[in-house]
Amino acid sequence: MKKFVIVIVAITTILLVSPYFVGKAVETKYQTIIQQVQKNNQFSVKNSSFERNWFSAKAVNTLVIPLRTNAAIKVDFPKELTIKVSENINFGPIILSKIGLEFGLARSIATVDIQQAFINDDLADQINKKLHVQSFVSFTNDYITDINFGGVDTQLDDAQVIVFPLTAKYTVKNERYIIANIDWQGLKIINKKMELTIGSTKVLLDEKLVAGELYANTALFNGDVDFAMTKISAQGADRKELFSLNNIKMNGGSVVTDKLMSLSFTYHVDELNLPFQKFKQANLSLTIDRLDVDVLQLFNKVVTTSTSDPAKLFTDNSKQFLTILAQLLTQDPSFSITNLSVETTSGKIQSQLQLSIDKKRFNAANAASFMTAANVNASGSAPVEFFQKMGMMPMIDHYIQQGFVIRNDNKLNFKMNFSQGKLQLNDKVLPL
Repeated sequence: MKKFVIVIVAITTILLVSPYFVGKAVETKYQTIIQQVQKNNQFSVKNSSFERNWFSAKAVNTLVIPLRTNAAIKVDFPKELTIKVSENINFGPIILSKIGLEFGLARSIATVDIQQAFINDDLADQINKKLHVQSFVSFTNDYITDINFGGVDTQLDDAQVIVFPLTAKYTVKNERYIIANIDWQGLKIINKKMELTIGSTKVLLDEKLVAGELYANTALFNGDVDFAMTKISAQGADRKELFSLNNIKMNGGSVVTDKLMSLSFTYHVDELNLPFQKFKQANLSLTIDRLDVDVLQLFNKVVTTSTSDPAKLFTDNSKQFLTILAQLLTQDPSFSITNLSVETTSGKIQSQLQLSIDKKRFNAANAASFMTAANVNASGSAPVEFFQKMGMMPMIDHYIQQGFVIRNDNKLNFKMNFSQGKLQLNDKVLPL
C-alpha cells in the first residue's frame, strides 16, 4: 500500500510540475515563430504579448497587412488591414480545455477580430463571429491548426455577397513538413446586372522545406499543391450565361535533387463556355528544370525586400535580376510548354514550346544579349474549320501566303525556331 501511495504521489507531482516546463518550451517555440514571421514583409506582427501561468497562457498578436491599390482607381481604400488574434493556451501533458480532455503538449483556442478592412462593418462583424481557429501541439511536436468559417451573407453597395463555409486543417511536422487540406463551398455575388458564382473548391498541399525558414516568405519547398474548383460562372440580368468554366484543376509540383529544383505546373478545364464558342478539355502543362536553389532564394529576397511599386518591380531592380539570371544560367536551366491545347467543335488546337538560354552568349551587363542567347523551338496545329466558322479565313489566307502558316488539307500548322538572334518560321528565315 505504501508503494502504491508513493507511485500515486510521484505521478501527481509529475503531472503538476510538467505543465510549467511544457509552458516554457511552448513560449520559446512561440517566440521563435513570431521572429520568423516578422521577416515576412508581406505583413507585420505588432503588440505581441505572451502571458504565461503555470497551466495556461494568453497570447495576443496584431497582424498588419499592407494593402496596395492602383492610383488610377479613385476609391477611398484603407492603407492596411489589421487583424487581432487572441489565444487561450492550455499546457499538457493532460490538457483540459473547451475542446475537452486531451493528451499533448498544448491546445490553443483563438478569437479573431478584424479591426479595419475594406469591407463594411456588418461583414467584419460576421467574420469575427463565424471564424474559429484552434491549434494543437502533439507529443511528437506536430503543430495542427483547424480553421472553421461558418460563412457570411451581407450587402456590399448594390450587391449581395454570400461567402459559403470553409474548413481547413494545417499540419506542420518537425518544422520541415507542411500538410494542408482546405475545403471551401464557394461564393456568390448578385446584383441587378449579373450573378457571379464560384463553386466548391478544394486545395491539398504536401510539401517539405528545402531551403530558408519555414515561416519566412523566402522559404523554398519540395512537394505538390493540388487545386480543384467545380466551376466559375457569370449570368447577365436576364440570367443568360455570360461565361462558365467547369471542373477546373491545377497542380504545381517541385522536386529538388543536388540543390537543383525542377518545377511543373498543369492546368485543366473540362468545359469553357462563351456566348460565341464552346471549348472542351483545355490544357496547359509546363516544366522548368535545373533551377539553383541558392540563387532562387536570392531572387526571393530581392522580390520580398523591394519597396517599389509592383508594376515597377523588374524595372527598378533590373540590374539585380540580370545578375541573378546569369547565375541561374550556370546550371543550364530549361523551360518547356509540353501541352497547350483545347478541343473545339471543329477539332483540336494544340502547340508546344521549348526555351533554353546559352549562358556563354548572355551578358548580365547587357540585357539585349538575351536575344542572341535565347533558343526557342515551337510548333502547333489547328483545324481550318475553326477559323472558317469564326470568319477569320481571309486573315489566315494572308498568313499562308506570307509563309507564316502552312495548310495541309484541313489542318493549319506552323513550326518556329529562334536561335542566335535569327528567326526561322516553317523552314524560312525571316529578317528581324
